[in-house]
Amino acid sequence: MTLAGWSARRFAGSGAARRTAAQTTRHGRGDMIRITGGEWRGRRLCSPTGLRARPTLGSVREAIFSILSERLGGARALDLFAGAGALGFEALSRGAQSCRFIDRARAHLDLIGRSARALGCEDRVERLRADLPRALERPEAGAGAFDLVFMDPPYESGLAAPTLRALAQGPWLAPRALVVIETRRGEAIDAPAGYELVRHKRYGDTEVHIYTMPLNEKRHHQALELMPGGVNSPVRAFGAVGGTPRYIASGQGAMITDLSGKRYIDYVGSWGPLILGHAHPAVVAAVTETARKGLSFGAPTDLEVQLAERVFEDVPSVEMVRMVNSGTEATMSALRLARAATGRDKIIKFAGGYHGHVDSLLVKAGSGATTFGAPSSPGVPASVAADTLVCRYNDAASVEATLAQHAGQVAAVIVEPVAGNMGCIPPREGFLEALRELTIKHGALLIYDEVMTGFRVALGGAQERYDQNPDLSTFGKILGGGLPVGAYGGRRELMELVSPSGSVYQAGTLSGNPLTMAAGLATLKEIEQPGVYDRLEALSARLEQGLRDRAGAAGVPVHVTRVGSMIGLFFTGTAVQDYDDALRCDAKRYATFFHAMLDRGVYLAPSAFETLFVSLAHTEDLIDRTLEAADQCFHLL
Repeated sequence: MTLAGWSARRFAGSGAARRTAAQTTRHGRGDMIRITGGEWRGRRLCSPTGLRARPTLGSVREAIFSILSERLGGARALDLFAGAGALGFEALSRGAQSCRFIDRARAHLDLIGRSARALGCEDRVERLRADLPRALERPEAGAGAFDLVFMDPPYESGLAAPTLRALAQGPWLAPRALVVIETRRGEAIDAPAGYELVRHKRYGDTEVHIYTMPLNEKRHHQALELMPGGVNSPVRAFGAVGGTPRYIASGQGAMITDLSGKRYIDYVGSWGPLILGHAHPAVVAAVTETARKGLSFGAPTDLEVQLAERVFEDVPSVEMVRMVNSGTEATMSALRLARAATGRDKIIKFAGGYHGHVDSLLVKAGSGATTFGAPSSPGVPASVAADTLVCRYNDAASVEATLAQHAGQVAAVIVEPVAGNMGCIPPREGFLEALRELTIKHGALLIYDEVMTGFRVALGGAQERYDQNPDLSTFGKILGGGLPVGAYGGRRELMELVSPSGSVYQAGTLSGNPLTMAAGLATLKEIEQPGVYDRLEALSARLEQGLRDRAGAAGVPVHVTRVGSMIGLFFTGTAVQDYDDALRCDAKRYATFFHAMLDRGVYLAPSAFETLFVSLAHTEDLIDRTLEAADQCFHLL
C-alpha cells in the first residue's frame, strides 16, 4: 500500500518461502550479522554486500539489549535508518511484539524482507521506504506509538537531532518510550528540549545514547503545536516559573498524579473549586447518576431550583440568583445589570483585582494577566477601558476621591473582598465597611466578586466572614463542584431587571446544566455539615504558621497571609497590602522555591501572584509532609 508518499509493504506470511542460514551473505566489514540473543540467537540475517549500510556490531547489540532487557516483552519497536535491520530483528528475537523498519534504500528493505521470511516473522514486520526525518513529520502516514525506537543514522550526518524533534512532535512515542541512537565516537547530539539522556556508553569507536522523553514534555511539545502556548488558560503554562507544565492524569483526595506517574500534594485544587478534594465520592456519584438521565436539556430542571435554594439559604445578601457558565460571565452580567439599574457607565475596580477576561475589567488586572506581563490587554478598545476607573486595594481614600471626581457617573464598585489574584491579600480593617458607606453615599452599587471566596472563607463567603451586605455578588468555582459554573445574584429589585423578568438581556445555552448543578449541590451539602470550616481553619493555620516558622529558621524573608483556607506566600520582608506591594516581591525566588517543592512532590501555584488552597481532603500528615519539604527548600534559597 502507499500512504502519503510512503512506499509501505507489510508481509503476509503463511505461504512465504523460508531461506536458510546458508543462503545469507556476508556484510562489508567481514562480520556475519548474527542475532545475539533470544528466540533466534545465532541465526543469521540477510546482510548487504557493497551497499551503503553499516550494521550494528554484535557486541554493541548485546550491550544495548542487556540494558533494554526489562523493556522488550510485548514492545512495539521502530527501527530508523534500518539498513539490514539488525537492531529491529534483535528486539523481535528478545520478545518485542512487532517492528517497523524505515529506510530510504529499497535494497535494504528487500534484505529485511528476506530475513523476515527466513525467520518466519513476516506478520510481525512492516517495511516503510521513506526519507528521514521528513517522513516522521507526516503523522497521518502510518504513525503509531512505539515503545522502543532505534536510530542508526549515517555518521556525522546531523540527522539525529532533527529526527528526535520529529519524533517528539508527532504521535510516535508511547508512554515511557526509549530512543536508542548509535553514533561514531565523539559525535555530539544536540537533543531537542524535553529529552532526557538516561544512558550513554562507549564501545570502541561506537557510542550509544539512550534517551527518554518524559510524558509531560512530550505532551507539551504536541500541545504547543495545537493551542496558544500549549494551554487553555495562561497561568497553566508555567510562564512565571519556567519549565514544563505537569500534565495531570488523575486526582484523588489531596493528591494529583501526572502522566509520568509522579504524585503531588496539591495546593492548586483546580484554582479553588475543589474544597472537598479531587474525585470526592459524593460529587462523583451525583454527577454519574445525573449523567445517566441526560447531559443537558435546554429546559428548566429541578436541580437548578435546588441549587438556587442553597445559595439563597447560605448567602444572606442573595435574594435571587442567575446561573451562568463561568466567573467571567457572572461578572460581565453583573456589570451590565449595574449599569442598567443606575443608568451610569463607569465602573471602579482595584489594581491587581481580576474579574475574568471581560474587556472593561482587563485594566491593571491580576492573576494570569500580571503573570504574563499584560496587565492591560491588547484588543481592549480605549473607549471601553475609559469607563474603568482603577483604585488602590485597601485604600478607601482613593475610592472616595475617585467617586467625588466622577460624581454621578459611577455605576458600581467591584471588588474581591479578599484579593486572591495578586496573591492572597486580606482586606485592611475598615476597608470593606468604607466601600459600603461610600457606594451608598454616591448612589453606586457595590459588587462583591466572590468567585474565589464564595463558600471558601465561610459558607456565606467573605460577606459572611466580614459581616457585609453587597448589592450584587458573583460566584463560581466551589459552586460548580469542579465543573464549569458561574452565578450572580443580589437584591430582588435588581435581579428582576434581568430577562425574561426585565429588559437586561443575558442568556446561555448550557447555563444551569444538570451535571454542574448536581456537582454543586453535592458539594454544598458536604460543606454545610457542622464543623467543616473549623477543620479547614485548623489545617490552614497549621500550614500558615509552619511556612512562616520554617522560612524564619532558614533566614528567608517571607510574608505569609491567610484568610480561611486561602494562603499567600510572598518572598519579601515587608507586609503586602496592595498590588504595588505584591509586584515588589521576589518572583524569581518564588520560582526557585516552586520547582524545589515540585521536585519533592508538592504542587504549588505556578505563579507568585496566585493563591494556595487547602481542602478538606488535606490531613495533618500531608500538611506536615509539605512543611518538611518546605524546610529543605527554604534552606536551598
